Amino acid sequence: MTTGNIIYNSPLNNLPNENFGHIALKCSTHEIFGTSANVSTGLKYLASIDPATGNVSHVSANGWTPGLFKPGAGGDFINQFTGDYFYSGASSKLLGANTITGNLVYNKTIGNQGEILFINHFSSCGCGSPSAISNNAKQNNTIEILPNPFQILSM
Repeated sequence: MTTGNIIYNSPLNNLPNENFGHIALKCSTHEIFGTSANVSTGLKYLASIDPATGNVSHVSANGWTPGLFKPGAGGDFINQFTGDYFYSGASSKLLGANTITGNLVYNKTIGNQGEILFINHFSSCGCGSPSAISNNAKQNNTIEILPNPFQILSM
């Protein structure tokens, strides 16, 4: 963030039997999203956290089973243009969920070259005012792919 403001400084209150993590910020609304997983039921949910209370809540009641486990070094991001949340799951999965409905909208296996360890969003945004964000997104429409060099795998 370019403002230097603290947006989250509350103790985390997980949902019962779930663990929240892999936090990403949706610049247009300043909402904090991540995944909340319940290993005993085998379901993962898109979840959000209230910065004032630390309470985690599901975006919808619909959970999914692909990508339940996530590599510890895996990455996540929110596509600031579409608002969809993406994360790298175990077994070379790239998964995405809609931040409005909470439903899984993307589920692809990315080759068999090993785990996807890092994903970085292709645009940067200074999470200031919404007008500054949209101007920033238009001006900084660049792609950074790591490692460099990289190999594109067919999907």
